[in-house]
Amino acid sequence: MRNIITIGLLIGCVFFGKAQNEADKWLKAVSAQQGIDIQWQERPTSFAKKGIKSFVGYHNGNFVATLSVGKSVSGSFNYQGISYEISDSKGQLVFYKDEEGICGNQDKEEQHNLYARPILAAKQAQPKIANTQVLRVYRLAMHIPYSTFTTEHFKEKLEKVETFWADTENFLNEIYLRDLGVRFEVLKDERLIIKDEAKETFRRTHRADYVMSNSTRVIGELIGENSYDVGISLVYTSSLNKGTRGLAYIEGVYQPNTKADAVAVLTKEVIAHEIGHLFGGRHTFSSHKGSTAYDSEKTEQGSGTSVMSYGSPRDFFSLSSIERIRKRLTEVPTKAHDKTFTTQAPRIDHNKLKSHYTIPKGTFFQFYIPATDPDSEQLLYAVNQHNVRNADETPITQYTIYKPTIANPVTIKKEYNDSGTAVANSGLVHQTTGTFTFWLGVSDAQPQQSADYIVQYDLAETKVTVKEGTPFEITTTPKNKYKGGEKISLQWKVDTAIFADTKVRVLLSDDLGKTFKHIVLAETANDGAEEVTLPNINTSKAVLKVEVIEGLAFALTDYNPKTGGFTIEKDDSLVPTYEPLAFVASTLPHDLNLSCAKEVPAVVTPTTTGGCASVSYRVQEQKTAVQCLNRFTLLRIFTATDGCSTLTHTQTIKVWDDVPPTFVGDLPQDITIDENEQIPTQQSISAEDGCAGAPTVKRTQEEEYTDGKLTKVIYHWVARDVCGNERSHTQTINIKVVKTSEKEEVVVYNGVSLENNSENYFRIDNTDANTAISVVIFDEMGLKVYESHHYQEYGEVFRGYPNVQGVIGRNKSLAGTYFYIVRYYKNGKEEAKQGFLYVR
Repeated sequence: MRNIITIGLLIGCVFFGKAQNEADKWLKAVSAQQGIDIQWQERPTSFAKKGIKSFVGYHNGNFVATLSVGKSVSGSFNYQGISYEISDSKGQLVFYKDEEGICGNQDKEEQHNLYARPILAAKQAQPKIANTQVLRVYRLAMHIPYSTFTTEHFKEKLEKVETFWADTENFLNEIYLRDLGVRFEVLKDERLIIKDEAKETFRRTHRADYVMSNSTRVIGELIGENSYDVGISLVYTSSLNKGTRGLAYIEGVYQPNTKADAVAVLTKEVIAHEIGHLFGGRHTFSSHKGSTAYDSEKTEQGSGTSVMSYGSPRDFFSLSSIERIRKRLTEVPTKAHDKTFTTQAPRIDHNKLKSHYTIPKGTFFQFYIPATDPDSEQLLYAVNQHNVRNADETPITQYTIYKPTIANPVTIKKEYNDSGTAVANSGLVHQTTGTFTFWLGVSDAQPQQSADYIVQYDLAETKVTVKEGTPFEITTTPKNKYKGGEKISLQWKVDTAIFADTKVRVLLSDDLGKTFKHIVLAETANDGAEEVTLPNINTSKAVLKVEVIEGLAFALTDYNPKTGGFTIEKDDSLVPTYEPLAFVASTLPHDLNLSCAKEVPAVVTPTTTGGCASVSYRVQEQKTAVQCLNRFTLLRIFTATDGCSTLTHTQTIKVWDDVPPTFVGDLPQDITIDENEQIPTQQSISAEDGCAGAPTVKRTQEEEYTDGKLTKVIYHWVARDVCGNERSHTQTINIKVVKTSEKEEVVVYNGVSLENNSENYFRIDNTDANTAISVVIFDEMGLKVYESHHYQEYGEVFRGYPNVQGVIGRNKSLAGTYFYIVRYYKNGKEEAKQGFLYVR
């Protein structure tokens, strides 16, 4: 049974979702029960219109909780390896402790059947994560059988299911949007919930493989196969007896007959894991409770930490999973509800990375990832060991991987909890000698991505050889307190064979090693000893760092949050014996206002005078107020330090493109045509933009009618660049209508006079202009006496004389009563008249 913790709220009976302050009470209750400070942020979901508010919670930058509040409450909490699902009962919060389990039972070769993960092929030397401009939006169907609807979690209440759906969407999107560029919209379709036992779909007696294999069929029968894009059935199956909490078909989402072949219990980490399989993710753990991890790629140490592992916190995808899923995801066609963005990917300067590094065993190491991005304010960095081992191969992964961070360099060292205890499996706990592969990744996603965005990546690969040798360690133990400007004799261990002819720099942190803003010594020989001068600052959290320049190794003084750090007291009486460090004013870069990103000049570092020691320079670039590729503010922060003081200068470069694109070539002009002429089709025309290449050109047309007739066709072209600047062109085609009067009927003048010069001939008026008239005339005996198919053309009219051969007295005039048949066109239609005519 799951452990259940219930806490009462001092708010009596809460009207859920009534207002933000009611939601705040539940948020505070979660923080209070868990005893940590949680920063909550609201997130939009598909259920907002139903009055359900959804939130994500962060503690010290780590994603630890979700909560959705409506007519019920649903949430999740994960911190330091302990995970809960959150619900409510009678005005109280209920925490259900999640039990550990596995995804299927695919540990042995004989069980490695059709839905187990296929063996990986050998990786290329330089890996790549596929980039795309399209955010994939998937309609997610979560099926609730009767056996699940009646659990203690839902208690046969629809509002509890809806709140759980909302919070699951909330949880999934916090991870999938940031790491993969996938957003889910959970379907609010009550047909997915089985409320009548007689209509049950999956029972607790069913095995997980049975539910998985029939899930797509069942969901399709409930709501229709075209009503959703991906699905999962939430069932407590009989396979729980063997520890199986979920199962899914690898890459199932890409085929209509397997897109919902997944099953999971009511735990959001498990749901995220199984959906990850549907998208193509494999297991990543190396071992778990004695498992041989037969169906895993074994790229994570032990049980692992990422979504596709069995460990904790499972709030991010590893670089290996991202590479695998994005490759498959970007190969499928986009859908109508997907969203397109115009962004550029970050770029790693591979020339600044070595293909191979060597460090002695027992040495902390780090990776500076030299990356830039033309349109992102902040980047995320990740370092993952990537040594794939398949089937029964022995894993060699030995370093725990962590969620991407804004910190650069990314370090591999012993990590501590706030209490001062070491984080399990961190740092060098499992380090052995050998040569290992590492993936260095950079993305332009934000750590807490709230708005729709498409994440872009760059990836580099390098190798690290760990050899037996002297660990790179600081041997000096600093005193508890120093004065600013005081000197300290710093000593460290050096393996002279591995680090021959290398140099080091010495840095100082004033926040227990989180950042190192102070350069104590820019460069010195890596010989194990150096006298350094401490900066004249105030801090009680000083930590010294010695790092190998253009290498990986580094060492720290004590940085334990409970026992580490030392104090530096600023000495106001300290009089410099040197000319203070100063920028040369004429070399300082000026602020700029530009119209295109391509006009941004290359970095020119200002020079300095004075200083107490050699000067070290750094340049940082930050983008703010980013609206598009050519509308942003770039801050270039130049830092110069000599170990005694630090100077900064900020250059502000404002880029604002408000110039519309221009059309290329001769443009279609206005014309006038007759109504019977063919209307020209709308041409394709191109445009160009001075800033960002080829803009998009959208074509539209409109028509105008007068008295039911088409009289005008208007073609529009709108060229739009990446910043929304537009230029339009219009071509108007006027259509001349041949006027005919529909009110004037066709008139037949049927009296014919034989008198000379008489105008009383057989005449037809008001037919369509320029159309043929046919006339046939018969006598009283029915004999044809006159025929013409071009009547009234070129003087052809009937004046009382026959024109048909065989008529007796053909050259003589006729007299008496005759019968006529006339065929003609009126308003574009052929018509006929017949009657008597009289000749006298």
